[in-house]
Amino acid sequence: MLISKLKDKILKFITIKIIFIIAICIIIIIMIGTKHVSELFVNEIENQVQIELKQKVDIAYNTINPIIELRRKGKITVEEARKRIANLVRNMTYKDNYSDNYIFMSTYDGYYLVQPFEPEKEGRNMWDYRDVEGRYVIRELVKAAKQSPYGSYVKYLKKLPNTETVEEKLAYVKGIPEIDAYIGTGVYLYSKYRNLYSLLNTQTIMLLMITGIIVIFMMLYLYKLNKINSDLNDEIKKRLEIEKELITEKNIEMIQKSRLEILFNHSQDAIVEVDTKGRILNVNKSFEKIFGYSKEECLGKNIDKIIVPEEKLQEARELTIKTLKKGIVSVESVRYKKDKTPVYVLVRSIRIKINDKILGGYGIYTNITEVKNYEKKLEHMSMYDTLTGLYNYNYFNKELDKYEKNNFDSIAIIMCDLNGLKFVNDTLGHKYGDILLKSFADILKKSVREKDVVARIGGDEFSVILTETNKEKIENIVKRIYANIEEYNNSLDNKMLKLSVAIGFSITDNRKKKIEEVIKEADDIMYRNKLMNKSSRKNQILSILMAALAERDFVTSGHTKRVVKMCTKIADKIGLNENRKNKLILLAEVHDLGKIAIPDYILKKTGKLSQEEWEIMKSHTEKGYRIALNSHELSSIAELILKHHERWDGKGYPLGLSKNDIPLECRILAVVDSYDAMTNLRPYNQIKTHKEAIEEIKMCSGTQFDPEIVDIFISIYENNIDKQF
Repeated sequence: MLISKLKDKILKFITIKIIFIIAICIIIIIMIGTKHVSELFVNEIENQVQIELKQKVDIAYNTINPIIELRRKGKITVEEARKRIANLVRNMTYKDNYSDNYIFMSTYDGYYLVQPFEPEKEGRNMWDYRDVEGRYVIRELVKAAKQSPYGSYVKYLKKLPNTETVEEKLAYVKGIPEIDAYIGTGVYLYSKYRNLYSLLNTQTIMLLMITGIIVIFMMLYLYKLNKINSDLNDEIKKRLEIEKELITEKNIEMIQKSRLEILFNHSQDAIVEVDTKGRILNVNKSFEKIFGYSKEECLGKNIDKIIVPEEKLQEARELTIKTLKKGIVSVESVRYKKDKTPVYVLVRSIRIKINDKILGGYGIYTNITEVKNYEKKLEHMSMYDTLTGLYNYNYFNKELDKYEKNNFDSIAIIMCDLNGLKFVNDTLGHKYGDILLKSFADILKKSVREKDVVARIGGDEFSVILTETNKEKIENIVKRIYANIEEYNNSLDNKMLKLSVAIGFSITDNRKKKIEEVIKEADDIMYRNKLMNKSSRKNQILSILMAALAERDFVTSGHTKRVVKMCTKIADKIGLNENRKNKLILLAEVHDLGKIAIPDYILKKTGKLSQEEWEIMKSHTEKGYRIALNSHELSSIAELILKHHERWDGKGYPLGLSKNDIPLECRILAVVDSYDAMTNLRPYNQIKTHKEAIEEIKMCSGTQFDPEIVDIFISIYENNIDKQF
């Protein structure tokens, strides 16, 4: 009885109005929960996007790090570092979910250095560029790059590519303080989680529908208890069950259809739906993007007549037949855009078959053009030398194997070695060495026959494979090579880039010799020629360097003569032996040899050098040391050239030697060279009188200069009647 009364009270309390209020509360809770879940998913996706952006920028930074290290060590200038880094970054493009993307690069003062898809903006100052909300985008990026050495994120608004739609963009930037610049990349956030929003909205609708159904069931249940007898209630239940099943089936069908539409419309691959005759029923956005046709241009037309080139029509027809028979077919092929541009694609055809009836099929096209182009690039790199454009060592060996298998009457080999390349690289730098290599490669190609195989087989070694030839023809080719070298050398303004080449050749003589023997014989002859010219070539280059040094404003014949004269007097005064005296005189003549590698803008600068410029200037002692080591005539004073800027107090460079650890010759030269620099015209100072220069030297005695050498220098001057050295 008690339970029955309680049940009646509950039934009276639970009216349709109460149920409606409960339903509204449940719907609100569902919507709030869905919104909260959406926010959690969006935050998680944004975190993933941040990680992806950071990974891409970190990869880019690691790629350019060797250049940054060169800049940190002062081996290259800021501009050179920027240029090298920009050349690398310009090739760093990639695909994201919405469009082509890239790594960009700008200076701290707002100049674009790299914008791969907007090259016209490179070099422009975008410091005042603002987004639609008025934020200074470039300033925010620079601020983020400077404040965080490990990179930072910046959000701003920007139009989607090729549209007027504005979306929030997330950028990650990382500073490169060594060159006052930064690199970064970005992504449109909404494009990343558009699909998520669609799925969550679908989920919300489903939950609301289910809630509504539950409410309806509860209402029907109450109505059934109060208004309908038990027999009618049973019938209603049956009907409700049937209705529920139908709704469930319809919902499942709608969900499946929605998922397929999402997959079709948002796939990165181009997808086309055709009937059994190949007529187009539907295409997705990627198809329009890849092939350049609008959906309206495609509908009703035969797929093969739109994108299949004439030479591939038969292949396409066979593909259709196979698909209808087998169900699924996959093949790599070429298709054409609307503008007739070829596109390499992976074609996958899928048959549509329902209730044993074939209705048509899907064609899925994956763009593999970049992969194919990369394969071609790798193939080219496997055959050609990247610097000279000649064939490389691998291709040379393959050609030798091929020629050995063929029955040529004669095969000849010409071996060439570029003399002095290491010396030029060590003294002038690899930039000039590369010029020599490319110049000789051009001469070699011009000198031989078009059918001959010309290859660079080593750092300074080249080789030519010749067939159907004889000794007389080869001798004429060698003469032509030497003649072209001489013509090239005579045309040069910069004599430091003269070519000198050792050449040797050999021939099989009607296949009496093996190719290995021919190569060895040509190599031996070449090296004999190289040994005969080795020392003369180095001396020739050294003479050219000295001549070039003499043409620079900072060294004059008068300066050298004065310094040599005074060093000789000091050497005689202290009784140096002839060997050390000769070394001192030679040091006085060539101590500034390393300045040949210092830029003119530093040597001739009238104002104070910056810290960076001063570090470059100080490197001339080490550069001169390396040059001297490569010369038989100067190798004996290489250590003196290295140490001629050391100070008595140990504050000199490059080794920080002090007092008697500094060679005597260097201590003598330090006093004499300083006096001559102060009393004669130099770009970086005003001429001092003799008296002012002597006072300066006395003041630096015991700090910069050896006190004993200073006293000897002054005593020689005071005993010299004409006061001239």
